[in-house]
Amino acid sequence: MSEVQLLIKSPSYNEDFRLPLNLTSTVKELKERIAQEHPSRPPAERQRLIFAGKLLQDNDVLKDILRLVRIFIPYISIIK
Repeated sequence: MSEVQLLIKSPSYNEDFRLPLNLTSTVKELKERIAQEHPSRPPAERQRLIFAGKLLQDNDVLKDILRLVRIFIPYISIIK
């Protein structure tokens, strides 16, 4: 499985947070990892993740979201 390094930006945390995840992971799995590992521990059910101006749905798969993007480290914003 391929892994991607995501850069997580949050308005409630001043520093960017990097999170490695498999490309086959869903947005729901990403939210669960953020809830466990992000310093501010935002609950998964309260997270709204945005990438490239699009609100991500829990059943979206990372490889489908990122396949057309050619940036070195994709970043995703958390809106609580």
